Amino acid sequence: MENMFVSESYENNSNILYIRENISPIIFKNSKDEIVYDLKRVAINFDIEEKIFRLAFNDIADKIADVIAIKYKYAFFEEKIKVVGLEAINKEILITALISADFYEDKKYILSKFRGFNKIAIDGFFNFRLDGLKKKWREICTFIPDFFTEREIKEFVMYLLNEKCARGVKVDGNKVFDKLGNRLNRASLLPNSSLLVFKELLLAGAKEIEIFSLPNDELEQKYLKEYFGDKIFFNSGEIL
Repeated sequence: MENMFVSESYENNSNILYIRENISPIIFKNSKDEIVYDLKRVAINFDIEEKIFRLAFNDIADKIADVIAIKYKYAFFEEKIKVVGLEAINKEILITALISADFYEDKKYILSKFRGFNKIAIDGFFNFRLDGLKKKWREICTFIPDFFTEREIKEFVMYLLNEKCARGVKVDGNKVFDKLGNRLNRASLLPNSSLLVFKELLLAGAKEIEIFSLPNDELEQKYLKEYFGDKIFFNSGEIL
């Protein structure tokens, strides 16, 4: 058996849970994991069969990259972007769209720094090995205007979405899936639990959205219509 140990500060224990809940059940079906913690840190320890270790390592690394490219980036932008004239929900949408704009490029950079680690502290990895990424994020913050109207924020977010590569997703109620049928759960890394379907679509850079059933929340439906109305088609006969 091979071993991989991933730790995080206790206040960010949800990052460890995200990794555990979103790794591939197929890859890890014969592996064992154990969560350990004290008052300062929480960790997950994986015992992995040697023959699948490389696949398992890559999957764990991918989920750690999600944590950094979404949750850490959100906290970074929330601290540094000071925009006047925006309601809280619109600032959340702005930051989520900014995360999405470079999401795959950020993950590629993070993973390039991740080779050879069987033990990793996520917070330490971010603080000491990703200076180039943080420099890029600081530069992005300098380009964000100090003031947005509601109309301008929508136009800006739509611009960011249209710059991304076309990606197709499926929505079934409150769940979002990629074209291969994999559940997308990255929005759970964002600090606010409202509009999770809408934010999941933002993070996915969705250009084609197949809806089997609408989310339950009427506010979700409102934002889907406003931002993605021309990208939606229905499999169920429902009307948005």
